[in-house]
Amino acid sequence: MSVFLETLQQYSYFGNTVLAYSLGLAYLLVTLIVLKLFQSFILHKVEAVAKKTDNVFDDAVIDALKHLGASFYLSIALFVGLTQIYLSQLAHNIIHVALLSIVLYRIIQTVSHIINFLIEVYVKKLATKGEQGHARAMFSILKLVIVVSLWILAGLFILSNIGVNVTSFVASLGIGGLAIALALQNVLSDLFSSFSIFMDKPFQIGDYITIGEHSGTVMHIGLKSTRLKTLRGEELIIPNKELTATRVQNFQALEQRREVLLFSLVYETKQSTLEHIPVIIQKIVEKMDGVNFGRCHMSALKDSGVEFELIYHVESSDYVVYMDVKQQLLIEIMRSLQKEKADFAYPTQVVYVKK
Repeated sequence: MSVFLETLQQYSYFGNTVLAYSLGLAYLLVTLIVLKLFQSFILHKVEAVAKKTDNVFDDAVIDALKHLGASFYLSIALFVGLTQIYLSQLAHNIIHVALLSIVLYRIIQTVSHIINFLIEVYVKKLATKGEQGHARAMFSILKLVIVVSLWILAGLFILSNIGVNVTSFVASLGIGGLAIALALQNVLSDLFSSFSIFMDKPFQIGDYITIGEHSGTVMHIGLKSTRLKTLRGEELIIPNKELTATRVQNFQALEQRREVLLFSLVYETKQSTLEHIPVIIQKIVEKMDGVNFGRCHMSALKDSGVEFELIYHVESSDYVVYMDVKQQLLIEIMRSLQKEKADFAYPTQVVYVKK
């Protein structure tokens, strides 16, 4: 055996002995076999266990590892095999950078695959197509930021491995990034606001909201702006930055509406009738569907008449239903007060002339 090894050491080609080439080839083959065993058996066993869990992240990782590709495993095997081969500095740098680039490329592709897998799993859980589109757009931007960041780090890592001083390069990137950020300040602000709206969900598509003096139904939540359809049928476009910087009143979460109704009766109304008014009003409200009686009291003595205050609750968030109930209630109150011969008060002025 020793004679055979000595014979292999006697022959040299391109600066390396046959023994060195043989060891490099052996290292390469052993590494390939180990990686193939990992891919075929160990990964298969782990996949079987992962399918029994409810966690989707392990499924995403295993699915991505299955798609690493032969170039990834071959590059690692070549890297291990070449440790036994002497190369010139130039050849070493070229081969090292090439193999490292392939490995980093496959790793970034794997991370991208994991992100895509998780995005699709999350998006499928959303109910409406509008929410799915918004979520997919948001996560696509997040994925782009992550992938670009990984490529920048990979590039810096490769430059560092070939002896380039990356400190000054990183400093120049920081200055350039600051200039780009200042130029795209408004766009980035809207994008982050859109991401904030998506994560916090102060409103969703189909909600009726009020922003300042404007109200409407949310029709679309985009990356830069949100579109509302007003009651007049117009489309109102509001920047997302404005939506996160102001108060938004969302009526969709409204389960019932509290309404205060004030009405006055003339002072000529009989005392007994005035005392009986709260009972009359209570009976009217309790007969109506979808309405809860709160209270009814004589609340004030105004210049033109005796004021009553009625509080009731409409068990619906629909504005049309609310107005229908209010209209019906007013009609019933007017009808009942006419039967009681109680007249509504209105602004009047009595002039006394002294002779």
